[in-house]
Amino acid sequence: MDDGRIDGASAPPEGVPPANGFLLPVGVALATFGLAAVSLLYTRALGHIAAVWPANAILLSALLSIRTSRWALVTASAWAGLAGALLVVSGFNYWPAPIMAACNAGEALLCAAGLRRVLGRDLDLIEARDLSVFVAMAGVAAPLASAVPAAAMLSWIKHGPFLRYAVEWFGSTGLGFLILTPALTALTPEALAPLASPDRRWRAIGLFALLGVSLGLVFLQSRNSLLFLLMPVLMAITFLLEQAGGALAMLVTAIVAVAASIVGRKTAGAAPAQLVSQLLQIQFFLAVAVVSVLAAAAVLGRQRRLTDTLRESLAETEAARALALEHQRWAAMAEEIASVGHWRFDLVTGATVWSDEIYRIYGLDPADGIPDREDTLKLYHPDDQPLVRSNFNRCWRDGVPFAAEVRVVRPDGAVRNVLSRGAAERDAATGRVRAIFGAFMDITEAKAVERVLRESEERYRMLTDRATDIILRYDTSGLIEFASPAVRLLGYEPEQVVGRRMGEFVHPDDARVAAEGRKAAADGVSGAEGDWPDVRVRCADGGWIWVQGSPSAIRSEQGAVIGVVTVLRDVTARRAMEDELRRKKAEAEAADIAKSEFMANMSHEIRTPLTAIIGFSALLERFDALPEQARRHVQRIVAGGQALLDVVNHILDFSKLEAAQVELDPQPFDPEALLDEAMALVAGQAAFKGLELVRAPAAPLPPRVLADPARVKQILLNLLTNAVKFTDQGSVTVSAHYHRPAGRLEFVVSDTGCGIPEDKRHRLFARFSQVDSSLSRRHGGTGLGLAICKSLVDLMGGEIEVESREGVGSTFRFAVPAPLSIRGEAEREGRAANEAPAAPVCQILIVDDRPENRELVRNMLEALGHVVVEAGGGAQALALASSRPYDLILMDLQMPGMDGFAAARAIRSRAPANRDTPIVALSANVLAEHVALCFEAGMNDHIGKPVRIEDLAAKIAEWMAPDDEPSVAAG
Repeated sequence: MDDGRIDGASAPPEGVPPANGFLLPVGVALATFGLAAVSLLYTRALGHIAAVWPANAILLSALLSIRTSRWALVTASAWAGLAGALLVVSGFNYWPAPIMAACNAGEALLCAAGLRRVLGRDLDLIEARDLSVFVAMAGVAAPLASAVPAAAMLSWIKHGPFLRYAVEWFGSTGLGFLILTPALTALTPEALAPLASPDRRWRAIGLFALLGVSLGLVFLQSRNSLLFLLMPVLMAITFLLEQAGGALAMLVTAIVAVAASIVGRKTAGAAPAQLVSQLLQIQFFLAVAVVSVLAAAAVLGRQRRLTDTLRESLAETEAARALALEHQRWAAMAEEIASVGHWRFDLVTGATVWSDEIYRIYGLDPADGIPDREDTLKLYHPDDQPLVRSNFNRCWRDGVPFAAEVRVVRPDGAVRNVLSRGAAERDAATGRVRAIFGAFMDITEAKAVERVLRESEERYRMLTDRATDIILRYDTSGLIEFASPAVRLLGYEPEQVVGRRMGEFVHPDDARVAAEGRKAAADGVSGAEGDWPDVRVRCADGGWIWVQGSPSAIRSEQGAVIGVVTVLRDVTARRAMEDELRRKKAEAEAADIAKSEFMANMSHEIRTPLTAIIGFSALLERFDALPEQARRHVQRIVAGGQALLDVVNHILDFSKLEAAQVELDPQPFDPEALLDEAMALVAGQAAFKGLELVRAPAAPLPPRVLADPARVKQILLNLLTNAVKFTDQGSVTVSAHYHRPAGRLEFVVSDTGCGIPEDKRHRLFARFSQVDSSLSRRHGGTGLGLAICKSLVDLMGGEIEVESREGVGSTFRFAVPAPLSIRGEAEREGRAANEAPAAPVCQILIVDDRPENRELVRNMLEALGHVVVEAGGGAQALALASSRPYDLILMDLQMPGMDGFAAARAIRSRAPANRDTPIVALSANVLAEHVALCFEAGMNDHIGKPVRIEDLAAKIAEWMAPDDEPSVAAG
């Protein structure tokens, strides 16, 4: 409170306890105890009363800030704190402590009561009367009233002079009041905040630094009395920093003065009498300084209050003036926005006043002034001038008000439609017309909008009458209020529908859905076409049609829903088309299932004879005594069988890709090994044609990357096979690169073949497409290989591209994402050491219902040195497996009676001797779902037919490898 007010108005009203009812008494008790104890300890050794006694000021400030009904409690708390301090400091040997504490507490209570009684309100130290009363009560009357009984008690106890004790008591308690009470009043956070503001901060720091220097000069030496130096500094601080600064400076000065005097004298070994004299001198100085500072602060506060009041008055006057100007501007803006102007014609003086908007409506310049009455009349359309003259004269003579729509012709020829209104102003004494006041409204735009709305209404009425969709409006209860002529499509006239309920026309099976839609629309939920379900409505002839509605809520100006508008569209034909589409979709799905089943059966039926063709041809090719011509025939048979197998594989792959049934299986693999395996698979074909299969030098590949190795190998093998197929002489070159920043694996396959014409390259990756028909006849193929490669690369998120020169050769490259795997280089280095040794001689059970298949596999296995036992079906396999253990079981899937799946389950559950024996499916069923069924039946692996002896040997080596030595094939 920077104005020095001890504001009691903030205290709760009488009878209402404050929220902190016990905090104030406790706080007063603790504060008085602490201050009293410090004051007593400070001067205990001197044998006299404290120089300044601030404890009473704490109680006085507290009493002035609360209601009088709580004074007793707070005073008692202060008495307890003062008595406690006297007892503690005296070692509990001072029996008059309660009496002396009562003198102190009574002094503060007497001062507070006197201030309230004399002032009749809260204390305001800025007011001169309040300051005078405060100095008289706190500095004179109250200290004097308590000094008499206190001095009498002290002189009786200590046997000392009464007058000395009375003067010391009077001075110390009076100074405590005068110094600390204004400080508690002024030194609030709100009052001190301006001192920390940017414009006063450095001024305050400089002034208090000057105060510190002055205090040092006065109290750090004892030869000369320089107290007079402090008064100018204190007054300067008061004048420049007002009451808060003066009170703070006075408080600092009092503390330093008393402390320095006592400490200095004690250090110098001064006698107690000298110290008392010095303290009396300090007390007198502080009393004079406090009164002077308070008086100066009061004058400054009063001046600032008057200045603030004057400033506020000036601000209010300026605000009122600005508000008046703003209202005037708003009125002009309102006239301009509303296109309304006002005018006044004084019949006594003949003076005419126009607002700015009148000039704008007439199209005149305000600088040219107001034309006379006749010139003003000429501004109207000739056909409207008689009406304008008549209205004006009637209002002038008889005081009859007027209102009329007339036309104004501007000087530039533009015609404006205006609404002219006028009324008479009469003399209060005579009742005669003394002036005419009028208003002008430009309604040209409004008339144009009205015309547009009228035309729009006519146009929309025409659209409604001719629309093929039915437009209905009904209230919130469903009662139809309007029906467009299109309702005749149902066989009704509009008047036959109006007044009836919407529910009367809805099919019973759709009644609930229609009711929910009407309720939602009535609740304000509007929807677009397609948001609401279709319903059936009854025609006049009793038939039913499907309609689709798009209701929208009609709202009042207050926003309440008062009705619904809906547009009904006949969707019977669309519903029939949707039913037909669903039927066609079901047929297509059934056809797709049939196609999948056909592809699976076709694959099985083709692979079964191919097993014998390719298998026996491969065995025949191994005979050393085979004539050369016969060997060439056998090689032709093997090549043809392999070509037919490629066709089947391509068709199956493309079928799965087209049906989005291919799922990638990313797993870590060694790209070096994958490349070596792919090259090994085509090495025989390249050698047969006399081609050189070369791997171009490149940077080492990482040991493990993460991708689908089967699909990567399929793409690479397809490109290698094509390169060998379309190259008659020269070489096929392969290279692999790994781009570490992008995490991509790239393969490049180049050949020296016939090349691809530039105008044919766009057909390379199209399905069932060959670049040239002659090539198709020469080399064969389905035209699906590169299409499958493109689909697989796209599925993996990679790219494939080709570069070719006709007659020179082609280069195919593809790259797929393949991030590095966490497995290390040690895995590749350990491959050779961990490769399984040649499989030992095994006891193998072959299960197949076809003798030729068993014979083929037997020959292959016996050629590898294994012992073979045959079973012609699932039941026989179960019997053999129950009688003795086998090292491996090769199981066909499709067999009459007990098929391969049932046989595998039976062996696992009913043949203990072979419960853990590896069972490998050997079947022409190679689709993913067939392989999954194998694992579900308890089988361990799968080999697709036609089977090659190399694949068979690898699988046997894999499953016969010791458990502690991981097989290469097992990866």
